[in-house]
Amino acid sequence: MFRTRLTVLFSAICLLIAFAFVLSASPAQAGGNSVVESVTGSSHMTVPLSVFDPSLEGDAEMRTLSYNARRHADGSVSGHYEYHIIIQDVSDVVRGTVICLKVEGNRAWIGATVDATTDPSIEGLFSWWQVADNGQGANDPADRTTFLGFGTLDETFDYCEGPEPNFIFDIDHGNIQVRDGD
Repeated sequence: MFRTRLTVLFSAICLLIAFAFVLSASPAQAGGNSVVESVTGSSHMTVPLSVFDPSLEGDAEMRTLSYNARRHADGSVSGHYEYHIIIQDVSDVVRGTVICLKVEGNRAWIGATVDATTDPSIEGLFSWWQVADNGQGANDPADRTTFLGFGTLDETFDYCEGPEPNFIFDIDHGNIQVRDGD
């Protein structure tokens, strides 16, 4: 009798552990909607404003561009970003949600909403940027990124189709990780 109760107790504990594991599984795991591509990173760089317009003086300092973007097996995307830029002593912060993502090899194009910003001129717009993951080794070239672009929803989805960048720069600090499901 004692052995039967012990067996039942052990079986109940195993069932509880299995049930807890199922409950703790992420929705992607539980629904079979795994991540097939991802881009994560954080970058910092300083670029002379004259690169964009020869008449401008000073620097554009991208203090932070951090993001996490994922494409799932069903084609949906998820993720978020934060962008902090300082131009001519004016500091702005932008935060948003990823709405499109294209990955080709070590490069990625990301589009997103502008959910919160300290810059009233971009409220209601959408954003986009491109990155290149050039490896993590000491002898690898620096990872690269563009600054954020801003525009309409259609322009953002067009950008996610993968145009060549007008201005892509080596980052000074940070790390970009592009993972393709192939």
